[in-house]
Amino acid sequence: MDRAGCYGICRRLESVLDLIKINPDLFPLSDYNNVHKAVIRKQITLFYKVTEDEIQLVRFWNNYQDPLKRNL
Repeated sequence: MDRAGCYGICRRLESVLDLIKINPDLFPLSDYNNVHKAVIRKQITLFYKVTEDEIQLVRFWNNYQDPLKRNL
């Protein structure tokens, strides 16, 4: 990936994190217990958990991988 591509992903991630800060329940729950999923780009999904005190980033997932290997 070139520098412009990395910059674009970082900007999109910052935007998504800002949205999560404002409304932690904005993105849908995943198949995992109380873990939300936010698509950063079609290739990358962020899984995060909302607790009483914080928002925990659980995993960044490459969507081209086998979803059965995704352990959260």
